[in-house]
Amino acid sequence: MGIIQRIKGVFTVNTKVSHEGPWENWQERWSDEKVDNVWGQKLRNKEWRMDPAYKLIADKCREHGVSIVDLGSGGGVQYAALKEYVGEIDYIGIDITPRHVQFASEMFPEVRFEEGDAANLSFEDKAFDISLIRHVIEHHPKEKAEQILNEAFRVAAKCVLILFFIPPKEMEEDVIEKRKKSGFYLNTYSKI
Repeated sequence: MGIIQRIKGVFTVNTKVSHEGPWENWQERWSDEKVDNVWGQKLRNKEWRMDPAYKLIADKCREHGVSIVDLGSGGGVQYAALKEYVGEIDYIGIDITPRHVQFASEMFPEVRFEEGDAANLSFEDKAFDISLIRHVIEHHPKEKAEQILNEAFRVAAKCVLILFFIPPKEMEEDVIEKRKKSGFYLNTYSKI
């Protein structure tokens, strides 16, 4: 039984393509200016300190190990938080967007950021203590999300940390319309 099938007992996922064109064009939506506006601002102003999720993730990492693969690492904000809250870690960030990888590599030359598909990782089984997936799952079609989750579980020896936001269908007006404008693929759920 797949991971998504196990989750289905709790809610039904309604997938919607909320932009024109295929999902694979995601990386084309990120100009250098947009990358700096999104990631640079969060890092320069340490805005991530205002989000309790970063501290929560760091606490869980401290419990389960210091070898971490971050799937969908973006501009490296999670690494900055882990570095501050946990200290020394063995970290690799994976992101499908070349501009994110380039930006994170320039900001944090001491660690490895790689361009890659979280649904098809080249690492051996149980290569890391922890697989971290933060705000990635909700932006993929069900089949791709399941592949990402399966890979995360495969490469983690101790723990898979998943943080995502799937809004209830009733929030469609408020949340999904904003996402459509930014080119996101977004899933919603309905109570069974």
